[in-house]
Amino acid sequence: MKKNNKRERKIESIEKLTSNFFDQNKINSKLFDKKIENLWNTFSNKFIQERTTGVYCKNMIIYIKINSSPLKSELENSKEITLKKFQKYHKEIENVVFI
Repeated sequence: MKKNNKRERKIESIEKLTSNFFDQNKINSKLFDKKIENLWNTFSNKFIQERTTGVYCKNMIIYIKINSSPLKSELENSKEITLKKFQKYHKEIENVVFI
């Protein structure tokens, strides 16, 4: 008796396939970090952007690296406003930390 060597085909949407690919290659977190960085750049002015050395998200907490202590202090005072701006676009964000 001859075996059937044909593969079974499973029809899946492109969205599901790309989502699986991104999850397997940890690309989603990098894309999300880039989205967060782009949002930060829309919220902040040029002065703040020049003193921002990094923006990333870990465990739904946004970390923003600022290389100016006085600016970092000012941003800490308006942290709730910044958090609300991020949550407007991504409700799952829990906190913003300036480092």
